[in-house]
Amino acid sequence: MMMKEREDGFVIPAGGELLLEPGGNHIMLMDLDEPISTGQQITLTLEFDGAEQDVTVFARDFQGGEEEYVGGGHAASGHEAHGGMTHDG
Repeated sequence: MMMKEREDGFVIPAGGELLLEPGGNHIMLMDLDEPISTGQQITLTLEFDGAEQDVTVFARDFQGGEEEYVGGGHAASGHEAHGGMTHDG
């Protein structure tokens, strides 16, 4: 399985939805200043065309598969929220 950043992010049609889940479309946090612990509550700001939406989530423990990342090896703890990662494979 090969993961890569979606250059144009995700497209959600008006009135539609997008499911984010491990192994599917998801948001990866990279180059974090501090690690995120399992159970920690964090707030993410999602950017949409012309709008922003804050969402609060709880960090879960997830032992991912043997994934490869296009563009080099990204660490699981990072600083930027790279919205739009997808599995190609």
